[in-house]
Amino acid sequence: KLTRDETTFLKFQTGKLLESQQNFDEASDCYREASRLCPDDWTCPYFRGRVLNKIQDFKEAIRHFERAISLKPSCSEAFFHRGLALIKLNAPQDAIKSFENASKFDPKNSQAFLKRG
Repeated sequence: KLTRDETTFLKFQTGKLLESQQNFDEASDCYREASRLCPDDWTCPYFRGRVLNKIQDFKEAIRHFERAISLKPSCSEAFFHRGLALIKLNAPQDAIKSFENASKFDPKNSQAFLKRG
């Protein structure tokens, strides 16, 4: 029988594989399950948010990026992808703030700088 950590790892890796195959709904399910098993890990809500962005569920994606940020406040990737979702929801001022945070936590993140500027 697999341990909880092993099950979480397998769910997460399966989600990444499904995402790479563009099976976004199934990938989202795997990330959700991995997040349930390991609620203090920022990576699962971050990856789920990315998948939700890809299927254009921007409000739900933002919720997951915010969860990732609450678990890892310096997560520049979550701020960046949150900004992309906010643009899609026609919230440019909030998107700019998100991109600024992405740049603050990762000054070399030229994508966030370009989106901001």
